[in-house]
Amino acid sequence: MIRSELIARLAQQNPHLFAKEAEIVVDALIDRITAALAAGDRVDLRDFGTFSVRDHDGSTQAVAERTKLPQCPTGIHAVADHMVALIDSYAGYANAVREKIDETNQAGDPDSADLFTEISRAVDKHLWFLKADVQEPTGTLRDGNK
Repeated sequence: MIRSELIARLAQQNPHLFAKEAEIVVDALIDRITAALAAGDRVDLRDFGTFSVRDHDGSTQAVAERTKLPQCPTGIHAVADHMVALIDSYAGYANAVREKIDETNQAGDPDSADLFTEISRAVDKHLWFLKADVQEPTGTLRDGNK
């Protein structure tokens, strides 16, 4: 719902208000919510939602500090080495997702477990493709120099 729809609905549900008065009410509400969030407060609108502003640093370094996945090794140059590193990272992520399936099942949250199961299937599929791309028919990894 956009601002103009909110004003129209408020005016419709409150026929004693003129459209301009409904607009003033909506603007006052939005201004108060904005001010509260800007001040670092949490806004809780019952039966609607809870809102807060958090400081996020989306840089690769900040994300790397918070992740449980191993950092991609530096100093590797061969394609096969990069593929092995990527496979290891995908495998770690796949294991972490499978752990979340177990955790959510044990917590009695089958819906979240289903979501994690779907994510796990997709990650496992990509992991299979990565492994298939670097394996010779004998099952050994290619060295990337062929």
